[in-house]
Amino acid sequence: NEEYIELLKKGERAGHAIATHNLGSHYYEGTFGLPKNQSMAIKLWTKSGNKLGNSSSCANLGTYYGIELKDMNKALYYYEKGAILGNIACRYRLGLLEKNCDLALIHFEIGARCGHKDSMGKIVEAFKIGNVSKDNFERILRVHWDTVKASESVNRTKGVLLNLSNG
Repeated sequence: NEEYIELLKKGERAGHAIATHNLGSHYYEGTFGLPKNQSMAIKLWTKSGNKLGNSSSCANLGTYYGIELKDMNKALYYYEKGAILGNIACRYRLGLLEKNCDLALIHFEIGARCGHKDSMGKIVEAFKIGNVSKDNFERILRVHWDTVKASESVNRTKGVLLNLSNG
């Protein structure tokens, strides 16, 4: 635990986004021998998200500000930033928070096309009530399944199994 945390601290000092994010997460949870320290976690996630471009830190900050502090402006800021950085969970949360149905559907469509199951579920709901045309629904569904299949490819499975057998 100590060696791992020292490596994360060294990575954080060097400006490594993932190390900074993970160190913040361990402070937030109080894991790997670190004390539970929410303010340190927020400081590290803010550095990782704002300065180093880590989308997972943006997602954590969006959730923290939205759920813990009920500050929806900051939550939306971080979800938008995370979505721009490619975080599909942030994209989905933006869809959930969006008041404009057409804009929400755009967020869900992007997520569904990336293979996000919950986003596809929202597209299905919208199709059932007539907010998505049959042609568009079929097109989104086809891309969704192609993406899901690509992530479950034989070569990917072989690679995982090879890593497991070597590790």
